[in-house]
Amino acid sequence: MSESQYTRFVRLRPDADRGLAHNDGTRCVGPRQFARVSLVDHRSLFNHHQLRLHQVVREYPRPGVAVFALRHNTGFAGHLWLEATDRLRAGTIGRHSAVDLFLPDDEELSLRHLLVLVKQGAGGLRLRIADLATSAGFQSEEGGVLRAVEANGVLVLRAASYSFFAIPTGGQPPWNRHADDPWRTLPRRVVVAEPRTPRSPPAWRPGARVGETSISFVNGPEEPGPEPTLAPGEPVAGQLAIANGGLEERLSVGAKALERGIILGRYSRCSGDTSVMTGAVSRVHAVLISVEGLVHIIDAGSTNGVFVGEAEVKCAPVEPGAAYSLGTMRVRWDPTH
Repeated sequence: MSESQYTRFVRLRPDADRGLAHNDGTRCVGPRQFARVSLVDHRSLFNHHQLRLHQVVREYPRPGVAVFALRHNTGFAGHLWLEATDRLRAGTIGRHSAVDLFLPDDEELSLRHLLVLVKQGAGGLRLRIADLATSAGFQSEEGGVLRAVEANGVLVLRAASYSFFAIPTGGQPPWNRHADDPWRTLPRRVVVAEPRTPRSPPAWRPGARVGETSISFVNGPEEPGPEPTLAPGEPVAGQLAIANGGLEERLSVGAKALERGIILGRYSRCSGDTSVMTGAVSRVHAVLISVEGLVHIIDAGSTNGVFVGEAEVKCAPVEPGAAYSLGTMRVRWDPTH
């Protein structure tokens, strides 16, 4: 497939066979396991694999983000690339064979664990990584447990035994591969209240850092159990109709829930009335989320897909009043205004 024909690309380890996936449930993570996975030497892991990462980043001449998955014991597990344009792109990471970045080697990773969103706006690159309401969440570079994070550049995270390095593409890779310690030349990751425009990269010099990444911690889907779709006293942004056969449930939805992300599926951690769902609906099937005021529906790596009419949807703005098929279930978004 030529470079001009795709906006999403996945490359896995040669022995990662989706057809052999069991797609079994996720084993719960206890406190001791949290402590174990939090203390990770990202520096040595990055320096050991940075030449390969550098080569892959250079293979993408268009603006986007490459998310690399690495493990200390097995090394390079694969990567997911999403193009960055004025249209939102989405990808999923987990242990289910239907997700984009399929990582089958650690049962502590949920079947559908992380949602990756990429968009290029007036303020520059916008990268968001959100947990899909798993019991474990994911960890920041320093080890703190997170639910969602936004950044405008290089980002380093951890989920289960995987380290994730999110690296912008479309230009010179943002570190010096010839440095004695390439990790130290990566852009600083600075936590701010809101993402801001990245600084202009300085001229190359041995050991120099390139630019700076602004990181903000944002609200994402929480666990355990579904969060309310409407906070007390909050104005109603719209109604979400969920139907299956002759049953229909209507949920009043507020802007906060839309910005956080409403997860639809038959797991108890998902929003909506699960009584109208059947086995044709995946445990985590889709996400309804507002990005910059525009509501999108995203396939979270479901088995049977998301369709509007005969067209399959991966990530698209929601058409008000349109019926979206999630297996045998239908969902419809009716905005207040």
